[in-house]
Amino acid sequence: MKVSILSADPVGVLHANEAMNGLVAKFKADWDAIKVKLGKTSMVNVTKYLLNCLDSLITCANIVLVNVGGADKKATVLNAASVIYDYIVMQALPFWLKPFSGKIKVFIIDTVMSISIDWIVSKYNNGVWTPPVVAPPVPPAS
Repeated sequence: MKVSILSADPVGVLHANEAMNGLVAKFKADWDAIKVKLGKTSMVNVTKYLLNCLDSLITCANIVLVNVGGADKKATVLNAASVIYDYIVMQALPFWLKPFSGKIKVFIIDTVMSISIDWIVSKYNNGVWTPPVVAPPVPPAS
């Protein structure tokens, strides 16, 4: 699967699921604990956390939504990521960016996260993120 920077794979229909909703609630609670520990939140911490959430959401959707197509799984993951985004980023966004928050969210969710999902799924499907099997060295023939 080739992932283009200019276009992402299509997004299907959202499938509401209690497991995904529970995972989103867990991520919100985890973020509250992280935020207290960090004190001041930076956009770097927010981005890192969102990418970790995205990876877990993809894995959860793949496990829970077995008989659902990839485009529908992507829609479900994007919806969950959007809820997490609203909870985390809106708190961390500087005041001078708040008037542009809607446009920023559309760009982040519909472009950045959508393409990130395509890339992560392609890596999982191709087995690139699993360690390669290394064969033991063959002794020279004598």
